Amino acid sequence: MFTLKHKLALNFIFFLLITNSVHAEQSCSSNMERSNSLNQFQDNGNGTISDQKTHLMWQKCPIGQTGNDCSGEPEVLTWLNALNKAVTLNNNNYANYSDWRMPNMKELSTLVERSCMYPAINLENFPNTGGYQLFWTSTTLIGNPGSVIGISFTFGTPEAASKTSTRSLRLVRNL
Repeated sequence: MFTLKHKLALNFIFFLLITNSVHAEQSCSSNMERSNSLNQFQDNGNGTISDQKTHLMWQKCPIGQTGNDCSGEPEVLTWLNALNKAVTLNNNNYANYSDWRMPNMKELSTLVERSCMYPAINLENFPNTGGYQLFWTSTTLIGNPGSVIGISFTFGTPEAASKTSTRSLRLVRNL
């Protein structure tokens, strides 16, 4: 059994974790080799980034953010609304292309920068990606068609999510 002293100590630790995580900034280890080279990504100047290694083109900003610095707040969408958002952008010929789609887990995980956290992504190419943003993928959870595997860019880890929950979205297309 926890005593009152233990409960107060746990509440204090929880408070510190929450308050420190809200103000966390990206932290990268100089002792770890980068998982993505800086030369790998090319800013196309039209709101897209091309990945020379994977031959994928990404939206520079998550849906809802705009400009070269990805200002504003990302739109959070259910999985179905995220799929519909891709259709809308394709109908509007976003960046002169009409084959945008939700990435699968393997594709989205290629953006994870393993030497960084809060967020675990290259902020030079994907600015203003929040350290706590969770992103949709098209990868359905095996044995549970109502859930998918998403990526949390806090540490760059996969996370299961119900299709009715809300997440951020960054679309992709093949080069």
